[in-house]
Amino acid sequence: MAKKQEGPAIDTPPAVIDVSSGTGVALPDDMIAKLAAYARQTQQTETVKGQFFGTKAGQLTFNKLPLPNNSVDVVILRSMFENVYYPEAFDPDNLQSPLCFAFSDSGTEMAPHADATAPQADLCANCVHNKWTPDPNKPTKRRKPCKEQRRLACLPVSAVDTPDKVRDSTLGYLRVPVTSVKFWAAYAQKLAGGGIPPFAAVTRITLKPDQQTQVRYEFDCLRTVKDPDVLVELFKRHDLEADAMAFPYEKRNATPPATQPPPQASGPTGQKF
Repeated sequence: MAKKQEGPAIDTPPAVIDVSSGTGVALPDDMIAKLAAYARQTQQTETVKGQFFGTKAGQLTFNKLPLPNNSVDVVILRSMFENVYYPEAFDPDNLQSPLCFAFSDSGTEMAPHADATAPQADLCANCVHNKWTPDPNKPTKRRKPCKEQRRLACLPVSAVDTPDKVRDSTLGYLRVPVTSVKFWAAYAQKLAGGGIPPFAAVTRITLKPDQQTQVRYEFDCLRTVKDPDVLVELFKRHDLEADAMAFPYEKRNATPPATQPPPQASGPTGQKF
């Protein structure tokens, strides 16, 4: 049996409060529903910036600590479509927030987030940066300046040991770049074909070198979650994460022009993690 891999620790938040009257008598359903509605409103207004996994120099990290074998075992609680636009080339020594970004559960009707530094259009479908254009660095290739990627909310594998751990474990967030989205989509479809959503499986995520894209993510199912009590808590936390994981990127310090000009054609057209 392979030795269980250990990764860097992450902080654990306080336990979820039990909704009761404190007298042993359950609160009425309508009052519980009202409390939940106010809690959801708080989630939407008081956003918490999540901790992302890093991939600098091809090394998978969390909390700036390298993960053994460039992989991590997690439960992917939820996924989200994410469009991000950077007007400049990627510079690992000068990381910037995207100039414009958008989120969606389904990938349809996407529009710039209200907190984007400089929204580029009313809808992503109408944006010049969401169209295929010649790549200025590779004239024979075409690209979309706005990157269509995924954001994954990941629980540490230890979270599914008990229902309490599902409730209390801190999430880490993973950006799946456009070059690896096809691998994520194929994996999610494979699970769905067996009647399993990603949050009911333990997934090993590995960052591997790639000749064309430098690095790529691969996803492998290690086992499925079968404990009914654990699954009940996963259902609940999956639903709660719908709003929580859509936290915005920070605004840029210097605000560029509100609308960027269309790209110029170049060359021929054609607990522990």
